[in-house]
Formats: sequence, C-alpha cells, structure tokens
Amino acid sequence: MRKLGLIFDLDGTLIDSGPDLVTAVNLTLTELGLGPLSPPEVARHLGHGPGRLIRDAMGPEHAHLAEAAWPIFNRHYTEHLVEGTYVYDGIREALEHWRTSAFQGVVTNKEQGWTDDLLRALGLDGFFEPVLGHGALPEHKPAPGPLFHCAARWALPPRACVMIGDSEVDISAGKAAGMWTCGVTWGNRSAAQIEALAPDFVIHEPRALIGLFELVREAL
Repeated sequence: MRKLGLIFDLDGTLIDSGPDLVTAVNLTLTELGLGPLSPPEVARHLGHGPGRLIRDAMGPEHAHLAEAAWPIFNRHYTEHLVEGTYVYDGIREALEHWRTSAFQGVVTNKEQGWTDDLLRALGLDGFFEPVLGHGALPEHKPAPGPLFHCAARWALPPRACVMIGDSEVDISAGKAAGMWTCGVTWGNRSAAQIEALAPDFVIHEPRALIGLFELVREAL
C-alpha cells in the first residue's frame, strides 16, 4: 500500500498564532498612528502571508504607508513570535498517527524564517519534510507550485496527496494541484466559509485527522 502525502497549512491549521499576530499588527498600527483592530478583524485578513496581512489591516486608504509598515511589523512579530502561539489540541496525536503511513509536509504563506522558528519552538519540526514558507519557492499559495514540489519530493502523484488547511488559499491550491482537499473549521474561517469552498473533506476538530484518509490510502 502506497504512502499518502499530507500537506498542512500552518496558521489556523496546526497552530493558533492569532494572539501574537494581533499583537504585532496592533503594535505596528499604533506606531504608524493608526487605530488597533480586534482579533476577529485581524483573523479575517490571515492566509495570504504577513506582507498582505499588514497592508489589508491598514486598509487601502493607508496604502502609502506599506513600505514603512513592513519593517515595523517584522520587528514586532519577531519579538512576540511565540508568546501566545500554541499547537491545537489533538494535532500532535494526528501527526503521530500518520508518521509511519504518510509523508507530512508544511506549505504556508508565512515567511520561511518565522515558519522554521515556530515549528522548532513548538516541537513540531521533526514531523515535516519539506517545510515550505513564503520565499522558499517562486510561487506561493493559492498557486499549486509548492504542492507539486512536495509531491515530487515524495515521488507521489498529486492524487496521492491531501492539502489540509483553514482558508480559501489552501483549498484553491489543492484543487489547482489536482490533490484531495481537506478544510478545517477550527482556524481563521467559519464552518460555513469552509463548506462553501467545497473541499473533499470538512472536519471540525484536529483528532478527526486520525484515520480520516485511510480510504484514500487503500485506493492507491
């Protein structure tokens, strides 16, 4: 029986980084003389990478501040990277379950350095190969390039892989790559938003990842 390839998004899928991102966004906005945002307001901008996050958080009327905002956000997020960020309950058990019967990788739009630091600090780095953050490859989600890279690394066809994530960029990338898609509802999008994307699987808690794809694996 061939191994599966499981490709995980990071923020809102494996980890809740919301508290530290909210801190960094609001410290940046304050330093720029702008008003802070609530956690739900920040959350709705997540998924496209930190560069777009801070631009969207400022709003189009402050687009002229984007060049100044990025180094400020970079500084604040680096300083507060793992203060409130945590691994979702049940994720470690799911990763352990699939350790021997599936390849596991991470594809995220978070910058590569932050991604590596977070996985290391949270004790998740030993589960994944490859780990592809923003900047690792020319393309990033929702483009399928990083997903194809994972499949090629594992010598698997795309249809033997599953893209697992909590946002439209994850599901769009998985579909563009011809992979199975799994939307999770514990992250930065509501269950209704995830279901509207029509992924192959929708799950509502991390432990549901345990055994979920056995039928896919058996069909390979």
